[in-house]
Amino acid sequence: VENLQSKTNTAAGVGFKEDERIFGPDTFVNKARFPTQVLNFIDTFLGEKYISEKVKKYIDSNFVSYDLVEDVKRKSINFKLALAYER
Repeated sequence: VENLQSKTNTAAGVGFKEDERIFGPDTFVNKARFPTQVLNFIDTFLGEKYISEKVKKYIDSNFVSYDLVEDVKRKSINFKLALAYER
């Protein structure tokens, strides 16, 4: 995602740690310790259908630590996370 102040790219990610939400570069730090609680590169999936060839290729070529499920009504992707406090 382009950073409006510096015109450089900023990591697109969101993570969850207990009751806290984490955004941007900090998500990469937490991804190592809590891979199932961090969504990185989610901009890859925005606007894509669940059955999209682009989505299938990304999943096949990368380790995806969260479950992707189909939203039957919208035919889009839902991210299913295993949060620590829900276990």
